[in-house]
Amino acid sequence: MYDENRAPRLGDWVVVCPPFDEELYRQLYQEEPPTDDNPCVSSLMLKQIAAVPGDRVNVTGQVITTPLSTVRAMEVRRSSVSLPTLPRGPAVVPQNHFWVINPNHALSFDSRYFGPVDAGAIQRFARPIFTENFDG
Repeated sequence: MYDENRAPRLGDWVVVCPPFDEELYRQLYQEEPPTDDNPCVSSLMLKQIAAVPGDRVNVTGQVITTPLSTVRAMEVRRSSVSLPTLPRGPAVVPQNHFWVINPNHALSFDSRYFGPVDAGAIQRFARPIFTENFDG
């Protein structure tokens, strides 16, 4: 679960274990899924929380709108495998779930494809580190 003594908030960056789909894993990696109790060990993801419980998320055509941002919703193929897509229309993020995305990458494998994640999938918070680029 999380390292801090608070619930995740809109805009937080988190390390999340995505929902695990054995068949999708076989298609993407062309091997059998891990047999241990934690299939997430090799697939932890860094994502930003774009919607919290009770927030509205709207999927319309090629766009998904959340309280944090608007991102493209594309039908993406990865390794010649069709990734799942969400049903069109508005939805409310359920209690104990979060909508996670990478707002900086249009092809990110995130809630655009697997929907909201359970709060238990959030492993820890991440803090951005900023650096300056000095010329010369």
